Amino acid sequence: MCTPAPRKEGAYNANGNFSARALTSRDNQKAGSQLSTWYNDDRILDGDAFYVNVK
Repeated sequence: MCTPAPRKEGAYNANGNFSARALTSRDNQKAGSQLSTWYNDDRILDGDAFYVNVK
């Protein structure tokens, strides 16, 4: 998995204007499974660089 250089963004710069909620174990496992499926389907290997464009 690609590990980008650390950046100070997101909640770090939100000045307290953000929300957070813990995931259930089931939701966390489902998300991990879906992420693993994406890596496998798109043949993303450990160390491969990639980006996600969010609109």
